[in-house]
Amino acid sequence: MLELLEGIGSGGVWPLWAPVFAWTGLAGVAAFVLGRMRGLHPIAGYRLRQALLLALPVSVLAAPWVPGLLPPAPPPVDPLLSVN
Repeated sequence: MLELLEGIGSGGVWPLWAPVFAWTGLAGVAAFVLGRMRGLHPIAGYRLRQALLLALPVSVLAAPWVPGLLPPAPPPVDPLLSVN
């Protein structure tokens, strides 16, 4: 039973954390650039920050459809065959 739960957990780690890590890096760069832009209209800066925050859930939901982002799926495990 623990092996089955471990398989489910390890299969769900990469699809969730890969977009989060990519978003964190891009968000850091974007926040730095937005902080350095002195002539930017306040409403434009506000809207760009909103778009940046909305990009995280969109990237997590879109990750399964991005080719090459996810490793190949492991073969299915039959819990009845792994019982000792």
